[in-house]
Amino acid sequence: MASLTRTVSRALALQNLSRRPLITRIACISTSKKDKDTSAATPTLFEDGLPEKFDARVTNKHWVSWGWDIEDRVVDATYIHCFFFLLVSVALIGGSYFMAYSPTKNFRDWAQREAYLEIRRREAAGLPHIDRDAVPVEQIVLPSEEELGNMEIVI
Repeated sequence: MASLTRTVSRALALQNLSRRPLITRIACISTSKKDKDTSAATPTLFEDGLPEKFDARVTNKHWVSWGWDIEDRVVDATYIHCFFFLLVSVALIGGSYFMAYSPTKNFRDWAQREAYLEIRRREAAGLPHIDRDAVPVEQIVLPSEEELGNMEIVI
């Protein structure tokens, strides 16, 4: 539903763009006399012209906390730096390393290696690759002829 709304709104926006110019320029022309000239005054930010020395422990009125500690700037900055360090180094780099060197899905490589080792072991022992008696004949229960009926048997 959201994608339908988004598609319709984009289509309407494209229709509106084709009806109006992309850039609207307005030139304000004054016909009055230039008797009132203005001059720009540079405001002074600090009384003596220099900002005060920075102290991380002093919270100023413009400081916004990262959400870890709302009263101490140093603790807040330390926690956010630790969080981002762990996020980048451990999660992203460690996760990428894990994904790159993790085994394939369903351990396909492991199963293939294990099969080759088993074939080599059975050939060295003089056994066939698959033993006829892997499941003992006494444990196999087959349906009787009446239970099968007219069912087609494919071997």
